[in-house]
Amino acid sequence: MTHRILAAILAVLAITCFIIWRFADGDLRDFGLNAFTEVSGIIATVFIVDYLIKRKDEHRLLPQKARAYEDVRILTSRVVSFWTDIRESCVPGPWPSTLDELFSNDSFTAILHNLDMDSASNVIPKRTWWTYFPQNIKEFKNHAERLLERHNQILEPKTYASVHILATEVMDPSLIATINSIDAKISFPRPRVLGSYYIVSDEYRNAIIDLVRWCQKMREFLENNGFDNLRQVISEPKKWDPKDPPPCMISPEKIKIQFSDMELYRAQGNRLDI
Repeated sequence: MTHRILAAILAVLAITCFIIWRFADGDLRDFGLNAFTEVSGIIATVFIVDYLIKRKDEHRLLPQKARAYEDVRILTSRVVSFWTDIRESCVPGPWPSTLDELFSNDSFTAILHNLDMDSASNVIPKRTWWTYFPQNIKEFKNHAERLLERHNQILEPKTYASVHILATEVMDPSLIATINSIDAKISFPRPRVLGSYYIVSDEYRNAIIDLVRWCQKMREFLENNGFDNLRQVISEPKKWDPKDPPPCMISPEKIKIQFSDMELYRAQGNRLDI
């Protein structure tokens, strides 16, 4: 702010001196010319010094930016890989050709409507999605919180905001178990797909795309400043070997029965406030 005020003052002085030089007569005109020349030189010096200081500070912060890049890259790649695996596990049909398609509203609607929470995820040891999904969402949330604390002076405002969304603008994954437990106690036959227990906001999906784009630009910037062998963020869907049906996709017959049971439960006058 100090530099901006100084620049504004000098600019006003330069304009004033220029006007005196162009429109005054005699000694005053000579004074205007000399003053305009001096002030112009000062302005040039101030901007050059300011530029050099910024370059020096930027160079000094390069190692910290590289560490921030790696932390954001790891978190972003893990989140992208996680949702890619989920989609591969439960959504049939054409595979997205771009990351924007993978994280589109239609793509996530298909995930939420098709993922059978009773099915086993493709991990070792074997776990159903009731356990595996909340574990990962909680890990991503904790990772984002640590990243915000560690790099709050380095990340640009937009990037900080995107990481902040991953840390705060997600549904508490522990609610999945809570809702499931309450359903069991009152015998409420809620359809056992992810969308019945979890919500994914537009802000969350957009934040992931923004972080991918930031990683791509930051990697290029760091490489141009002497940092080699930086790993790339996952920026496109992996190759997919389609299975029909996907192993964790709820069957049409099963989901039809579950919706029918839920409607029957409600038709009998039972209430559910959750």
